[in-house]
Order: sequence, then C-alpha cells, then structure tokens
Amino acid sequence: MSLHGVLSDFGLAEVFQLISHQRKSGTLEVTHDGRVITVGFFEGSVQSAAPASDRPDGALGEFLVQSGALSEPALEQAFRQQAGTLKPLRQLLDGSGQLPAADFDEIAALLTRETLFGLFGWDDGSFRFGAQQRDSAPDAELLGTEAVLLDTLRMRDEWPGLARKLPDGSLRAVTTVSIEDFHARKARLAAETGISAERLERLFTAAEGRLPARRVIALSRLGTFSGTQALCAMLEAGLLRLDSPEPDASDPAQPVARRRPGFAAGVIAVAAGVVLLMALLPDVRREDHPVPAGVLREAGSWLEEEHIRLELEAHRWRTGQYPSALDQLSRDARARLAGRGRGQYIYFRSAAGYRLSRALR
Repeated sequence: MSLHGVLSDFGLAEVFQLISHQRKSGTLEVTHDGRVITVGFFEGSVQSAAPASDRPDGALGEFLVQSGALSEPALEQAFRQQAGTLKPLRQLLDGSGQLPAADFDEIAALLTRETLFGLFGWDDGSFRFGAQQRDSAPDAELLGTEAVLLDTLRMRDEWPGLARKLPDGSLRAVTTVSIEDFHARKARLAAETGISAERLERLFTAAEGRLPARRVIALSRLGTFSGTQALCAMLEAGLLRLDSPEPDASDPAQPVARRRPGFAAGVIAVAAGVVLLMALLPDVRREDHPVPAGVLREAGSWLEEEHIRLELEAHRWRTGQYPSALDQLSRDARARLAGRGRGQYIYFRSAAGYRLSRALR
C-alpha cells in the first residue's frame, strides 16, 4: 500500500483512520514548511513518532537532554559508541548504567505523544505512507489510533485556552509555599487535573526560581500540554508564581532567549523608528556633528538579531519547540527575515533553549 497527497485534500485524521482500519504496518512521513515528522505504525497502531533526524535516534537523544535525563556530553559519547557498534541508543545507555531502560522508555513514549501533539497542529503540507514490515519491539507502547485521534484533537482544542493563561514561557516559575504545604494539597490538585501526584511534585520541585516556565515543563516530563495544564493549575492554586526573567550567562540551564515576544516587538518598532528617522532627516547630521557610521551599523545589526529572536520565540510557542535550523522557520517567518542576514548568524538548538551569535568575518 502506498498513500500520498496533501493535507488540504486529505486530513491527518483521515490518513490515520485509513491506516488503522486496514491494519497496515509502515512509516508515514509528513512534511510542512521544511519540517519532516515520521510516524511508525504496527498493524494499524501507532508505534512511534519523532521529527526526522540525520542520525539514528537523533531526535530521541535530543529529547533525553531536554528532559534532563541525560547530559549533552553523555549523549555525544553514546552517539560515538553507536556509530562504532550500530547498537540501539536504549541498549547503549542501559548497558552503561547512565539511564535505566524504564526511564528511557518513559521519555521515548513522551516524545511520541509530543510529536503527535505538534503534528496535529499542521493544517497544510504533504504526506506519504509506505507499507512495510515492522517488528513490534516488546518494550514499545502501541497506541490505538482512535485513542490517539480523540486525545490529540481534544488537546489541540483546549490548547488556546491554556496558552492564554501562560502567554510567555520565558517567565521564571517560582514556588510560593513549602514542600510540606504542597504535599498537603497535591492529592486534591491531582484529582482536579487528572495528573498523578508524583508527576505534579516533579514539576513543583523543578520550579525553584531560576528556570523559565518552559524549562520547568520540559523537566517535569509531562509534555507541553499536560505540563502547561499542571503549571497553570498551580498558579491558580497559589502554589507558584511567575517572575520576570533574569538572564544569567553562568547558568547553563537557562536559555539565552529571554525576551517576551510582545516586548521584543515593541523594542524592535522603536529601534526601527530611530534608524528610519536617522535616514529620513539628513539635516540632523550636521557636518560638525555627524552620526558615526559605526553607530548606524551597530543599530542595524542589533535590529536584525532582535527580529530573528522574535521569530524564534513565535516558532516555539506555535510548535512547542525551537527550530533545529533557521531555515526551518515557517515560510512567512523566512519572508519577514529576508535580507536580514540570517546566513550571517550561527544558530543551534540546545538543551537549554538555543544559541544565536553573529558569525565572525
């Protein structure tokens, strides 16, 4: 069976249902704005889902780091071993004692759910399904397609309301009560949210005041939707509060990007107005007091970088993660950044967020 088309003609829900009803095994590849997601099916059930990667287990390895289960040096070492032995990442990490198999499976399942949550936010793009024999690993959690559709579509429907309650993930999450007070109230909170008390406590203890809300959610291993739901419930219950970001270059757990998109847009508008005013009013540049060319170049470079950072933050809140490369920003974002020197910047995604710096010439 080979199935391909565009999402505007044949929606993702219909594609999933067709594969499920025919109990097909194989790989579904969905492409949108230069991003590719692959979904593995076994006899009609979802076996795995992850962003496409250039290396085996690449997306999963990155997710292990983001969730705090593994350090970046440990992951790089595991990838080097994998290149030489061709062993699965799970086997290498379990054998070395760096990550128990149970923890690995938990995060692998979370990656599948996170990927599906992001995937069903795509309204356009193309898809291709190729039927092929797949082995069902004994440790893999097969997800019924109907349950996936019901759960994911419900979360997509409820997401806008949650996003309004937490419009800026760069704000720091700070506890307002002691751990003893939290223990006294966590059972009721678990009943209200449907999230286990153990997982709620993991999120609460991660909110120690230094990390932004989005990082706390990642460390909770609840996923974007459930993590945001839990954090908002704690905010409403008075267990947490949000404080303004405090950049600290010495703290590797904090992402470099910490500007609120709305604030950044205002700053950019003001800066753009100043630069434009300089250009349109030549009479203010008197011969005896000219505006130094270096100042104008510096202002223009700063403005370019702020535009890029703003688009990165918008991408994060639209898709749930930063892009792996600047070229993976949406078509509209790339159009807005056209001519703004994207190729002159060094960008890469990291466990703490991302790094962006101007390339040396």
